[in-house]
Amino acid sequence: MPHKLTERAPAEGDAALRRLVDERMRGLRAAYLDALRPRAAQVEAALRRCESGGFDATETAARADLRDVAHKLAGTGATYGFAALSEAARALDDLLKAEPDTPAAGLRDPVARLLVACRAALGLDEIRNPPPRRAVGGRRGPAQAATAAARRRPKLLVVDDDPAVRDLAATLLSDEA
Repeated sequence: MPHKLTERAPAEGDAALRRLVDERMRGLRAAYLDALRPRAAQVEAALRRCESGGFDATETAARADLRDVAHKLAGTGATYGFAALSEAARALDDLLKAEPDTPAAGLRDPVARLLVACRAALGLDEIRNPPPRRAVGGRRGPAQAATAAARRRPKLLVVDDDPAVRDLAATLLSDEA
């Protein structure tokens, strides 16, 4: 027999939980923006090198560093509300992966777009498109929720090459959130 989905009234703890998650997300977002500053400086240096005629295909270490920055930003920008940053970084990462010997002139525009996106992210005061909240479920009262939280929970291994993603996952999946 099919079930009719009904909207439930928010539990007493839902608002407090949302505030806690929002507070933690603000903290994680601030840490992300702090980590973005040196990455944006790397992107800016790469753009200057592209514009000055440097950054040729023989500079494999510098290109690898730029690709690493682009790869990390592609994977994390949208998580913290910066979709344009992720898109620009993904385009540069894909280009450097597909065509590692792209001349500096061919890298200039994608690097410039990434730098513009980095600067825009660093200049924002609020999350414009925040990540989705995880669902707060169940029809338990406060006492039952506390008892359920006290039970042993399964462990989850989070693997990512970016510490910001690991921190986000740990915060969203922790007992306190």
